[in-house]
Amino acid sequence: MTFFAALLLFFGETADGEYLDARLQELVRVFEGQARRQSTDAVALRLDVVREVGHLPWVGTSRAHAARFLASVVGKDRSYRVRADTCRAIGRIGTPKALDAMYRGVFGKSGRSPRYALLYSVLPESLARLRAAEDWDWIRKSVLIAARSGKPTGLLHLAGHHARPMVIMTIRGVGLARRSELEDAIRPFARHTDPEIRAAAVRALGRMGVAAGLTQSALKDPDERVRMAAARCESLPTIQVERALTDTSVPVRRMALRNIAERSWEVGVPDLIDHLGGDRAGVVRLDAALLLEAKTGEQFGQDAVLWRNWWRAQDRDRTAERRRVAGTRTASRRALQANRILFLVDLSASMNGVGVDGRSRQQHALDAMKGFIGAAPRQARYAVIAFASELRRLPARGGSSSHAGNVLPWVESLQPAGGSNSYAALMRGLQDPLRPDTIVFLSDGVPRHCSWRGRTYSEPEQILYEVQRANRMAMVRIHTVALLGGIPRGDEKLDQESAVGFLRRLAAQNEGTYREIR
Repeated sequence: MTFFAALLLFFGETADGEYLDARLQELVRVFEGQARRQSTDAVALRLDVVREVGHLPWVGTSRAHAARFLASVVGKDRSYRVRADTCRAIGRIGTPKALDAMYRGVFGKSGRSPRYALLYSVLPESLARLRAAEDWDWIRKSVLIAARSGKPTGLLHLAGHHARPMVIMTIRGVGLARRSELEDAIRPFARHTDPEIRAAAVRALGRMGVAAGLTQSALKDPDERVRMAAARCESLPTIQVERALTDTSVPVRRMALRNIAERSWEVGVPDLIDHLGGDRAGVVRLDAALLLEAKTGEQFGQDAVLWRNWWRAQDRDRTAERRRVAGTRTASRRALQANRILFLVDLSASMNGVGVDGRSRQQHALDAMKGFIGAAPRQARYAVIAFASELRRLPARGGSSSHAGNVLPWVESLQPAGGSNSYAALMRGLQDPLRPDTIVFLSDGVPRHCSWRGRTYSEPEQILYEVQRANRMAMVRIHTVALLGGIPRGDEKLDQESAVGFLRRLAAQNEGTYREIR
């Protein structure tokens, strides 16, 4: 954000509309001067313009002018990133005309390619920023009520078979915004024939705190996606959360554990301890142990007896102080707990790069793997996929996965070469025969032109979206390690900055931790 934009934000709505209009005209001229160019600098400049427009405190007619400019950009710009940030800016500014243009830009003909379909994931984020009543009234009438009527008119007719994701993403956006005044428009979708629409509606109503009466039936839904949404509802009574903890589906039980962990100290801790010792699924017991550590700050692993003894010895009058202390301990200080660990190791040509300590990035990767193995339980099993332009997997011995002894020597024997097909490595890893509960992803660069089963992606945002979607049911934790040894120059410096952003988001979106090695 520029100094001018920050100054206007400081003064808020008292800023002079004439100055805002003058600034908008200047920004539009800059944007149009770069609109036809697709170079990195041109795209970066257009991004700066759109972001500044989204952050300025528009009022009155200047707001309408800014919204009109964004509406002209969202359906025409050739850059995915510019269109995505334009959607976010429309969410901040609003106006029905800009919202209509955003929906047409996302679900119209220009958004039909697999690449631009990723804008679907930006729509809920944009709607969550809306504030004006007129904007929410437009959402109610133009999307929600129209979808309930069953008549494909207006935007629904324009979207064609993309109307389904339009409805799902709109419901998610309403839930993120916690707009309880739209309860009457959302509630009927909780009984929709499409299970994903039902799940989105149940989750949205749960965020609003108005899911009473629906969650009990949703917990009995035949589709586990709906039961997962119900188990995660913040307003779900504790007795129903405990019922979800007995569900036959492992993902549903894992969602219920996350819900119970957010309850009060007196309720959450003993329930997590009970499930730690009683669940038949190892990944659920692992979840319970990690949630207990995050809630209490203690480190007793998956030993239910130690946890029970500790809980009995607690002075209940000191629970508030213990919660405060536990909150100051970060996840990175906890020992890695996992039963099945898959290492995804980048062995592209750049891994030959040497740091200031004279050691290569490949050697730093081996050190990081050694640290993870040392922190994991002794009985943990391992698998390794080395990725560059192609994938290579550590051969299994005797038809089973490897133990720690032969993991590091195999990686050390490989010679880095080629590019980084991160997307293929992550998607292949989520389907690995080991059925990992934890993935450790070690890389030194941002993914580019990655391909997997006929699909090619060039934007990190695309890969993040696809991985998050593929991991929705498996719920594998993905820890990331950025190998940044050496002194970057020129374009390599920009690549490292992009790599850091990609690896941070990959870990954050998949319940993992991020660390750097320089």
